[in-house]
Amino acid sequence: MRKRSAALILATATMSIALPLNAASATDSSVIVRSVPAAGIGATGIKPMNLNCAVGGSGTGSMTTVSSTGAPSGQGSLRMSVGSNQDTEVGFYKAYAAPLPAAQLTSLSFGILGVSDNDPYFLDLYFDRDGAGAGDAQDLLELVVPNNATWQSINGITTGYDVYLNENTTGNPDSTNTTISQYLAGAGHASAGLVGWYLTNFCSAFANQSVYLDSLTVGDNGADNTTYDFEPASSITVVGAGTINYASTRTLTATLKSGSHPIEGAQLQLWAKKYPATTYSLLTSPVVPLTGSTGVTSVSVKPTVNTAYQFRYPGNEPTNGLANSPVAIVNVATLIGRTLSDTTLTRTQTLVVTGTVKPPKPGTTVYLYRGSVSIAYAKVVSTSTGATYRLTAVISTPGTYSLTVRGAAGTGNSSGTSAPATVTVR
Repeated sequence: MRKRSAALILATATMSIALPLNAASATDSSVIVRSVPAAGIGATGIKPMNLNCAVGGSGTGSMTTVSSTGAPSGQGSLRMSVGSNQDTEVGFYKAYAAPLPAAQLTSLSFGILGVSDNDPYFLDLYFDRDGAGAGDAQDLLELVVPNNATWQSINGITTGYDVYLNENTTGNPDSTNTTISQYLAGAGHASAGLVGWYLTNFCSAFANQSVYLDSLTVGDNGADNTTYDFEPASSITVVGAGTINYASTRTLTATLKSGSHPIEGAQLQLWAKKYPATTYSLLTSPVVPLTGSTGVTSVSVKPTVNTAYQFRYPGNEPTNGLANSPVAIVNVATLIGRTLSDTTLTRTQTLVVTGTVKPPKPGTTVYLYRGSVSIAYAKVVSTSTGATYRLTAVISTPGTYSLTVRGAAGTGNSSGTSAPATVTVR
């Protein structure tokens, strides 16, 4: 164990750290933070740490969001780096204004990728000794995070710590592999309050080291439990919204990115809100193909009624965050077939137009249009062969005209338009 002065809590609490500030955005229950402002993140007031341990001033570390070329495990995550000054701490800390009852620390966990020089990271928890609530007499619970080339998920509540009572000066822990609950069960510790916690490289003896941090979950009490994701926000764009005829298909194309980088090989979900539903349901068919090298995937749908579609990406922690696409609405127009009694008429001859309506829409109205002018209408009726209509009209002015049948919207479908037909009146 490498000793740390209890006064560090006060030293870091007064630091001013200049880091880039980007607006945080919410996605479901996660807060995506692309970089960490000096003021900290979230209502819990978690602060970034960059301390020169030797002098108590600003260190040479940095925190930057890395691209797919920088993170060893793919896209995103936050890189915490120590610069040329080896006596530097980089990380996060939380100092409480008054000792927090230990029972109110409901969660403290994170995802981390080992440092480059085999120097471990530390999660340190400081407890006010015996719950006195004053002075610098503190017990230290120290969890060593070993270097590892793969991502590790650390649960700071259930993992065992080395315990240093009253921050003993012998360098040897008073107990090992002790959980917080076990510590509190020890003699005289039941009322101990949490003074603060740190996630840090702990004044390394090595310069130019880096560690990658993904999600950080902190629960300071039962009502305050937040997960911060440090990868760039994932996003999905979608094309394919529009109107199709009944019994036709539509291709929906989605593009998935993390920040500005395409995400390859990801499985998207397709959710649908089919009229008259008010909520979305996950579709098990069709299955969305995996995204390609450009982050693009496409799927064909064949709705029978007006339907809203949404692609969703459940995320791939700790590499990419979750995302939902904008809604793509595919309206389904009634399919109107039509047959003309004749395409060459006299001025006194009656034109008869018959046809079918799919899906069946008995009771709805169809209209016969000559260009943009409605010249006849009729009700759709139900027959043994489906839903049909019969329109009649006399066109008394000679000429050549384009005729269409329109309407029959009905429940859950948009108004349809038949294929045009050309008639000549002599």
